[in-house]
Amino acid sequence: MSKDGFSLLALFLGIVGGALLLGFVFIAYYFPIVRPGGNPGYPASREGARERTCYSNMRRILGAVEAYNMDHEIMLENLTNIDVITGGLLEKGGYLKKGISPPTPSCSYRSLGSLTGSGKIVCDVHGAVEEPLSSSR
Repeated sequence: MSKDGFSLLALFLGIVGGALLLGFVFIAYYFPIVRPGGNPGYPASREGARERTCYSNMRRILGAVEAYNMDHEIMLENLTNIDVITGGLLEKGGYLKKGISPPTPSCSYRSLGSLTGSGKIVCDVHGAVEEPLSSSR
């Protein structure tokens, strides 16, 4: 071995280091943690979060309707999206701290059946809490 040459150990470590680097690049390319566009590796996670937010909104609306009906002699039997948004009946009456913000632009809340009986709150996109339209629940 000459003084200006590489030793076999240095050559071996260089080859092993290069192979590890190529392995990491391969893994990062074919099994990304974050996909292009900012979505996490689980594509349904954002839609699942929107769905859970929608169900939470429906529970809040139902609680506000129940409180409204306990306070008023003439009960709220039917509900439309106008009643739950900012400036709606439930916010003006103090039953919602602030109007409901739907998680998607296509979410629209309404009642199905009489809310004084067995009626329920539904979203046109996600369905009711008890009967979701999607199969992710």
